[in-house]
Amino acid sequence: MNLPLSRDDLSVVLPIFRARRRRVAFVDSVEAAHGVARRPAKVALMLALAHHIQAAIDRGLVPDRSTVARRFGLTTARLTQVLDLLLLAPDIQAHLLELEAIDGREPLTEKHVRSLCLVRYWAEQRLEWKARYCSVNPCHLAERSDRPQPP
Repeated sequence: MNLPLSRDDLSVVLPIFRARRRRVAFVDSVEAAHGVARRPAKVALMLALAHHIQAAIDRGLVPDRSTVARRFGLTTARLTQVLDLLLLAPDIQAHLLELEAIDGREPLTEKHVRSLCLVRYWAEQRLEWKARYCSVNPCHLAERSDRPQPP
């Protein structure tokens, strides 16, 4: 027995929420749709990559920077920019590795951090870091009471 159905004959009510991501995903709760997305900051990933590349060069897995640049499809100038992040003071590097992007918002750009690499001495880097970022966002280096503060 086939009865003709109209739009008014059938209705389905489901709670569906759209999650904001690159792909549209439908989830069954508001919390899942509007949850906080956290991931490592791009500058943290670049610093980790710089450590990985330098370790490979030090172990002799690759002969030099130009070989690494060719394998990654980068120019040697760009690879030098990435590896320059290793010139930062160790405590600044540690802080950068802990940074997170929350809901896609980066806390710092690599360009701003690279300008800090131009400062030659670590003590001066720490002072510059504190002047630039701790005054705007006190969570940067000042919140860490377990580490000695720069002079």
